Amino acid sequence: MENSIFKLNIDENAKYYLQETAKWARFLAIVGISLTVILCLLGLVMIAFTITSFYDQRQYAAIGFAYIILGMIQLYPILRLLSFGKRMKEGLMSDNQQTFENSLLNLKNCFKFIGIATIITLILYGIIILVAVIFGLSNL
Repeated sequence: MENSIFKLNIDENAKYYLQETAKWARFLAIVGISLTVILCLLGLVMIAFTITSFYDQRQYAAIGFAYIILGMIQLYPILRLLSFGKRMKEGLMSDNQQTFENSLLNLKNCFKFIGIATIITLILYGIIILVAVIFGLSNL
């Protein structure tokens, strides 16, 4: 049975490609969740090390907090990717248009978040390079 989406048809080849994409998305999301948990645990260990240390090791606490914050930030696109994989599989197996569209919405949200994060990162890199050049020229 073929689904109709705005005069586009999902034939068996497209359905197979989407099923494979959903499988890989779920795999990557599970790996991403696992690595995020490890990152957050590492952050907690660094904070615990700082608390139990006799020496002044505040930089480790700051790095630990940064790891936890970065882990929480990267969790959003990973969860969207996992949701895409699950919903796509459900939508294709049940020929449910709403579930299928919901899976594509999750994929869109994942890529939108990654795109915005990339723009922010590029802007920060630009600022860092500009500051480094200014300080480098001022030391001549």
